[in-house]
Amino acid sequence: MDAGELDRFIKEEFLRDSDTLQASTAIVQEGFRDLNKYLVLKKCIGTGEEMESFATSKEVDSVLAWQKIAYIPQPRLDARKQFKVFIRNHGVVDKHRSEIWKAVTGVTEFKNQNALKPNWYENVEKRVFGLRRPKKFFEVPNFGGTLINATNDPSNPQDKQNANFTFDQFPLNEDGFSAASRILWCLALENADIDFAPMIPDVVVFLLLFLSESDAFLALTLMIHFSKFKVRKNRTNLGVRIAEENRPALEAGAGVGWYLMLTNRRQHIFLTSFSLLIEKHLPLIWQHIQNLRLEVSEFADIWFKRLFVGTLPFSSILRIFDVFLTEGSKVLCRVGLALLKQGQEQLMACIDKGQFLSTIQVVGLQFFNADLLMKMAYSFKTRKTALSQIEKHSKIIVDSEDVNEPEAKLYFRPKFTDAKTETVEEKQMITKREGKRHNWAKESDILEDQEFEAIWTMLPSKYKIKNPRGPLFTTKENGFSLKTLLENCENQGPVILIIKSKRGNVFGGFWSEGLRAMKYNENCYGNRDCFLFNLRPKIQKYAWRAGNSRVFCRITNENLQMGGLGLSLDNDLWKGSSEYCETYENEKMDGEREFSCVELEIYGFQ
Repeated sequence: MDAGELDRFIKEEFLRDSDTLQASTAIVQEGFRDLNKYLVLKKCIGTGEEMESFATSKEVDSVLAWQKIAYIPQPRLDARKQFKVFIRNHGVVDKHRSEIWKAVTGVTEFKNQNALKPNWYENVEKRVFGLRRPKKFFEVPNFGGTLINATNDPSNPQDKQNANFTFDQFPLNEDGFSAASRILWCLALENADIDFAPMIPDVVVFLLLFLSESDAFLALTLMIHFSKFKVRKNRTNLGVRIAEENRPALEAGAGVGWYLMLTNRRQHIFLTSFSLLIEKHLPLIWQHIQNLRLEVSEFADIWFKRLFVGTLPFSSILRIFDVFLTEGSKVLCRVGLALLKQGQEQLMACIDKGQFLSTIQVVGLQFFNADLLMKMAYSFKTRKTALSQIEKHSKIIVDSEDVNEPEAKLYFRPKFTDAKTETVEEKQMITKREGKRHNWAKESDILEDQEFEAIWTMLPSKYKIKNPRGPLFTTKENGFSLKTLLENCENQGPVILIIKSKRGNVFGGFWSEGLRAMKYNENCYGNRDCFLFNLRPKIQKYAWRAGNSRVFCRITNENLQMGGLGLSLDNDLWKGSSEYCETYENEKMDGEREFSCVELEIYGFQ
């Protein structure tokens, strides 16, 4: 390599100016990186004397070492074997990161074995979302972890509560966070046996920095598989095993996962093993921790759940993630030991628990030298047999305690179709899979996808697992008539009524017994499942509570009502009113007592 080629290659890897980087024709970006934030986080690390040089000699050595790589094996085990030590010593340069990550996680091998199934992820998406690919979400499965998205506002108390750090610490662009949300939904609905795996959200975000959405989903699907089962030398037909096998439920007695801790029990076993490693390799620190009456979980739990996000600088975490994909979760224990060893002098001077916790946080955020971090991490000599004994001992300790799994949360997304984009082939594909013609709801003219999703989170559990049907009635297509509304909704079962007011607010109600004229001598109908809701300007559910009035729903020739005064609309579906009622204890749905309805839609359930 001549001087000019070396200069160009180093600039590609270490360039700070994103405008120049974007202008470079030698670079083709894969993934969803926000280049400005990525370069700042990766290279502008520290301030003053702590600021590292443009490219250290060690970094240049790594660039040169990667330049000599001529071939990356496609089989997962071959790639891991060839690059295991190499990645420990040199990390992965951005130019090769996508290819390496796909090789060591098995993505490349899977895709080669399933060349005739190029749309595998797209088919998963259709099973989860229907024929409309959402970009915005009201709720995203988090598997017990932490979600960070592009709309987080640190000044907002609710966003601050949901985040341990600001969005600036994850250099993903807006499309990347939409992709992460879709992947998490697909993972949740395709892996119903996994309720608790708090590393998953952060792993998804890191993968999307350098992989496409479909490759990131496939990589994590494979990582989940390797975490469930001991896959060693049997490398034949990897794609068929993952894509077509009837994946069994997670075994309660399984040990710590290769990549991910997929249960709360596994997380506790991992933490207990780490505690035993501290006692073995850092006895002074261990004794000091005991003297301070400090639990290791008080500082290490968040390390392993978040892959050290918020604890170490971004460039160091990215280096750890390279090794994590190649060697699995054991590297996290090594990094934890290195962090304690790095701060041993300061930590030993701490006189109470609070000072210890704040000190270890400072030590971590100042640990900018990723090469030193990895060198220290692998300076602890522990044989595989010793690690196995530690894990067995940890299982015994954890099994003697009461470790409860978090309560499982039901996730379900209502599916929609778009008549403009639904092809004959898509209809036939869905009919073949479901055994019947699908009847997913058409998109709403009033609601965004995430608002429909918000309604689904409010529904009783027995309705959450059903898809919407309709619309059964819309004023846009059927006119403003209560009589026509009742004719269209007769014998249709429970329905959701959605109103858009002249003020631009959106609200409505869930009618658990459908929309019908009251029977003779019937004063009202409905049950405790009925509720009112607001979607704009704020999302709010108003549900019946024990002891409240039971005037759930009323429909006469003159009007339809929920809660009597709660929500009322005349027989022309135009003039309405809303005020506090004793059934739902709601606010005025449109801000004022009287409102004008400019659009109304009604959806049923399949």
